[in-house]
Amino acid sequence: MVTPTDRSAAIYEKAMRKYHEITGETLAAEFLTKIRSVNDLTKEIDERNSSFREFRAKRGAMFDVLEAALIPVQLFGNLAAGGASTVFPPSSLVFGAVMHFVDAAKGVSASYDAIQDLMQVLQDFTIRLKAYTQEAISEALSDKLSDIIVTLIEIFALSSKTIRRGRLLKYTRNILLGEDDAIKAAVARLDKLTRVEADLVGAETLTESKRTGRVVDGISVTVNATNATVVETGMTVDRMSSQVNEMQDKLEKLVVSANEEKKDVRHDPEALQGLIRHVLRPSNVDSAQEWFDKINKTHVPGTGDWVHGEEVFQSWINKETPVIFVSGNPGSGKSFLAANMINFLLREFPPNIQRNPQSSVCYFFFNGGDPQTRSFHQALRDLAFQISKNDLGYQRYLADIEEYERISTLESAWRLLFVEYFLKKPNCESTAYILVDAVDEALDEEWMTFIDLAKELYGSQSCLHLAIVGRPYISDQLLEGLEVKVPTLHVTKQKNSGDIIQYIHVSIRKSLILRRVSATLRDEIIDKLSAGAEGMFLWVKLMLQELAKKRNETSMRKAMEQAPRGLKEMLRHVLVALSERSNPEELEYLNETLLWVTCADRPWRLDEIEAMLRLKSPEGDGMIDLEGALRRQWASFFSLDREDGLTTAELENGSADLDAFDLRADEDKQDEYESSEEDYFTAFNSKGNTTTVTFCHASISDFFRDESEGKVSSSEDHIGVGVEYGVAKVHILKTYLRLITDPDFATKANDSGHMLQHAARHWADHLRTTSPHKGSSEDRREIAKMLLAALLSEESMSNWLGENNWDLSMDIIKAVQQWWQEQDVREVLSPEEKELISTTEENPVNLFKPIATFCVKRWLWEDLSNLFPIVSIVWRYQMLVKGEEVHDHDKYLTAEEVVEAAEFGGFEKTSQWYRQCAIALRQSGYHKEALEYFKKAMELNQDDWRTLRELAQTYQEEEDWQESINLWQQTRLSLLTAIAESPEDEPLKGHIHECLEHMGEIYEEQEDREKRFEVVQEAYQYAPSCWNCLYVIMEYHNANQAYEVTMDLLKKLADTPAADEDLSELTQFFLVNVFGVDAKARHAADAALATNELNFVLESLQTAARAARAASRTLIAAEVDMAIARIYNDYLFDHMTAI
Repeated sequence: MVTPTDRSAAIYEKAMRKYHEITGETLAAEFLTKIRSVNDLTKEIDERNSSFREFRAKRGAMFDVLEAALIPVQLFGNLAAGGASTVFPPSSLVFGAVMHFVDAAKGVSASYDAIQDLMQVLQDFTIRLKAYTQEAISEALSDKLSDIIVTLIEIFALSSKTIRRGRLLKYTRNILLGEDDAIKAAVARLDKLTRVEADLVGAETLTESKRTGRVVDGISVTVNATNATVVETGMTVDRMSSQVNEMQDKLEKLVVSANEEKKDVRHDPEALQGLIRHVLRPSNVDSAQEWFDKINKTHVPGTGDWVHGEEVFQSWINKETPVIFVSGNPGSGKSFLAANMINFLLREFPPNIQRNPQSSVCYFFFNGGDPQTRSFHQALRDLAFQISKNDLGYQRYLADIEEYERISTLESAWRLLFVEYFLKKPNCESTAYILVDAVDEALDEEWMTFIDLAKELYGSQSCLHLAIVGRPYISDQLLEGLEVKVPTLHVTKQKNSGDIIQYIHVSIRKSLILRRVSATLRDEIIDKLSAGAEGMFLWVKLMLQELAKKRNETSMRKAMEQAPRGLKEMLRHVLVALSERSNPEELEYLNETLLWVTCADRPWRLDEIEAMLRLKSPEGDGMIDLEGALRRQWASFFSLDREDGLTTAELENGSADLDAFDLRADEDKQDEYESSEEDYFTAFNSKGNTTTVTFCHASISDFFRDESEGKVSSSEDHIGVGVEYGVAKVHILKTYLRLITDPDFATKANDSGHMLQHAARHWADHLRTTSPHKGSSEDRREIAKMLLAALLSEESMSNWLGENNWDLSMDIIKAVQQWWQEQDVREVLSPEEKELISTTEENPVNLFKPIATFCVKRWLWEDLSNLFPIVSIVWRYQMLVKGEEVHDHDKYLTAEEVVEAAEFGGFEKTSQWYRQCAIALRQSGYHKEALEYFKKAMELNQDDWRTLRELAQTYQEEEDWQESINLWQQTRLSLLTAIAESPEDEPLKGHIHECLEHMGEIYEEQEDREKRFEVVQEAYQYAPSCWNCLYVIMEYHNANQAYEVTMDLLKKLADTPAADEDLSELTQFFLVNVFGVDAKARHAADAALATNELNFVLESLQTAARAARAASRTLIAAEVDMAIARIYNDYLFDHMTAI
């Protein structure tokens, strides 16, 4: 038997040898005796690194994750040594390796980020070691823990070595795990060691036996041996179960073979996942995970932990209560508390670990700024999708549903996704904990329906456990709907005051200004904000932001004396301060931004806000540095979310890291810094079309939507700041109508028509909810005139109808008519406008007749790509005339209904009429009827290339390749004739390019590479900027080893400036699509390697990366960087440069 002393010596020898092999350094015993605990370790780190500014900035957050990851190591370290009396415990070996790991950072900010990231990952594994810390353990388990200690030391040794190589973490976070295979392998080994089921069962069984007082060594050995036998027996049963499952799989395959028409996807993970997505239709963007990650990112460790001891919470996690309610006022930190509860559950029931019974944790954060995140129906489907990722049995159950239509209503989704499986299934072995946050922001009708449905949770058997988080008034709705008193966990100032104090301390420590104030003032800030918070985190957050803007202690004390106590008072206080200190022009822009965000039905993008301010400004030049104002001056109200998730703080602290791969950019930037005589301010330069702007808390939106509120100012001679909600809605409606009726005004937006398109899609919805009585008489006259122009003028209709659907209903008619009821409005109308009003009063449906007439003319006489929306408008108008309102814009029409719509207006049935009618039939899915109408069109005009093109397209959709090729050939010849007659007609060249591309698609289907290349090469002559054609040509030449031809093409692109952009066509080729960067770079590199031109390709890619960053396209810039790294690694075998 190995003695504890021998085992301890073996651990030391093995760990020190492993560390020396990797780093070439030795863990000195003298040093290790000094660090016996995590507290000793942090003190040593502090002494060695406190001189580094970057370390001081990140110290608090890094020490939090160090403690979370290493305290379990400290607790179980002595157990591995078996209680031997040693100079230092085995955990000191780990602490020594961590000490050298932190020393390796040497003041580099990115390296400290990497250390923090790695510790967060390791925390997920070391937290499992708490099971070992309760009692003394067996020799077998001690050996396992010895392996864990050595593996941890190996991870820190490899990480230290990686960081010492240089600034490796400039371009991506967590590269230690993302790029180093050795570290990844060691972490995987640690994962396996810490979750071996047999050892955990043995440790827990032994711990339980110790609790009963059986401490005799002989009995302990017996228990260990018995436990090992139980584990082995369990493993045998598992193997037998696995064999039974294999037999069952074979039987299922036999069933599938007998019925070939029914494909079983249960055992194909990808197919199963695809089927589940098809059934559930989860959100395209995982907003729940985004919100959860966002909250965790700003969460102060330890805050909210009080909830774990709450009786209500304990009864819920112990399955004694099916439903609980977490109640709190706006801004009280409910969402942060919800995230804390989720984290607790995830620690208790780690995901993706199969157990019996299986427990899943799922959550949804409602958000009133986005229709999709307000829908309870969407929430149920997203929750089910989360459970399916963790519960294999539930996955198979969902697969049996097969079609989305079976869960297309809220009621059917609740019944099939949850009730049938978790509540009614006999002997259900699955449990789900569901947490839904901010239900007060869900759609009211769906929320009330859900409460009624949730009564079923109170049945005799419930494997569902629901936590609802919302504002206090929700409790009355729950009582009425569920007909029981729901146990409620109240978020009060008595409970969260400690969290707020901790939040204040951490915020002061992180603030560049507040941490430099005197100790006396710092204590005053803590005392006054703690006392005045009244349980409101948001109040504290805004007050801290106000204080951080001050530059002397007197003004800070004055600001604290004026601090409001309530949320509305606090918001008014901030508005008054803005009114007092901001210039009138800035306030006008702030008010405009506030009203648009207040009235938004979805989050606005940054470029949309910029366009709105251009419309607001007299000359259309907008506001300089809008993003800077949103992130700094107006940060009390607004939050900006980038696609890469970087926050304002991260952008300001890590802006230099964005150009990590571009050494020349680093040098240029350094020169710029050294030569600048002004303070350096971060130019955020977020990508406008992927960065969203919202209020930083729903309470702010509620405040501005409250019609009892309005604008406030510091004095009569200052501009008021705020939102008059009713007036704001009138302003937005007027703006939308001006965009669609006034071309010059729309041009001011300078956004390629985006705001015009948005107005076209949404003005009617906005019309429904806007009251004329909220506007002035001038507003009413202007809006009435613009409404009539929008409904009468074909020029205006072409701006807003386009390919957008429109609701033809009596509600819209009433919403329009209310604007010209006043006599003073009618006095300014023209005779034609008064005539339309008169006819609509006699027969309201006449309001839509000009729209239907315009739509049928566009359908029959214009070359539109998508006819269905305007065909639908014409048909729905015909139905309205017959007295039937059709609200389903996407309703499939019969072939007869399509033809009936085409006949509206009584136009002559020419060749063009038959062709356009045939296109609508084909787009509606009626290919047979479409072919009949195309043939009638051909009979009237055999030389029409447009009819030939549409016929070819129809046969291609039918996969009649030969007939389609013949018709595309005829179309090509007809177009060549037309081009010969009109060589300057550019649209004709575009049509022949499209024709040849279609032929290339068919040859690809037929696997005829030569013919495909032939037609694509011809197509490229007509469209030299078609990157799809260019890629096919490159692919062909490389496959035939004609690398010189590929390089000639690339060099020609490099020498050709791109149209309307300050870059080459080669740069544009690389950046056109984020998903195509790797394939294009590989083809270019293959050709360059064969022709000794790799430097040319590398320089071209570096140029593309710089251009992407200049345009704030961070994701595609990262893709280009990775392509460069792959060339260094795979082609030049320069692994260091690649890293």
